[in-house]
Amino acid sequence: MKELKSIIYSMTYVILIIFLLSSYAKDNNDRVIIIATTPAAAGTSAGPFFHSEDTKLLADRAGYRAELLLQAGEQCHANIKFLLVPWKRALHLVEHGGADAAFSSSYKTERAIYGAYPMKNGKPDSYRAVRDYSYFLFTDKESDLKWNGKEITGSRKKIAVERSSAGVDIVKSLGLEPIEINNEDKMILMLIAKRVDGIVGIEDNVKLAIARAPQLASQIEIQQPPLKSKHGYVMFSKRFYYQHTQLVDCFWDAVGKIRASAEYKELIASYSDIVTYGPRGKIDV
Repeated sequence: MKELKSIIYSMTYVILIIFLLSSYAKDNNDRVIIIATTPAAAGTSAGPFFHSEDTKLLADRAGYRAELLLQAGEQCHANIKFLLVPWKRALHLVEHGGADAAFSSSYKTERAIYGAYPMKNGKPDSYRAVRDYSYFLFTDKESDLKWNGKEITGSRKKIAVERSSAGVDIVKSLGLEPIEINNEDKMILMLIAKRVDGIVGIEDNVKLAIARAPQLASQIEIQQPPLKSKHGYVMFSKRFYYQHTQLVDCFWDAVGKIRASAEYKELIASYSDIVTYGPRGKIDV
């Protein structure tokens, strides 16, 4: 009888171990990471690109930053899924559990309350950022609105900026009141209609919106120098980070290593014919 009980206990133990190991393997090999991104980010050659008939299905050539994130996920045994939403919605989803991460978020103290960033010595680790980018002032060529590197001058100073973006704080830091708009396409139309006097936005995102309206390109100019340069990170929700710390750290490490590689530079070059911009201040369309 004792031998039978011992056999039963042993079998139960083995079954439990097998179950736990299979669950662990499934958790690590089939883990899905949902990354919220914006239509503006998805429109550049960086991607992600989607098949037009189904925005949930990635294109075969998904964009070089999309490929960066897909490769990082593959290295860490995770499947990356993109969710295409406006930026304010992306932040809301990360904060409240509708998405695991947002692409690409600059570091802000109010976001760090609910969002986790790759850190080093108490500061965001730019080596593990997914991109570097700059905010610029775009104006109508007939406007007297100017940026001299210290202040924005002009008789009228109504500035459009992407809702909930870091650009909002940039405009406020210059003593101006931003007009928050959901997307760059609407900003361009408002600028041409003189409903706003300028646009503060991420260079590539605004240029892409101008490229979609080539008849308006000759009326718009970009002011030098950039207002502010930033690093963009894949910001995970703190809840997801604490539940899957090893996975997220692996992902951030992989992003840094891939970005620093010669292969990634070659990958970027392979997308160079998708969207081409001329020198700053002039837009080729």
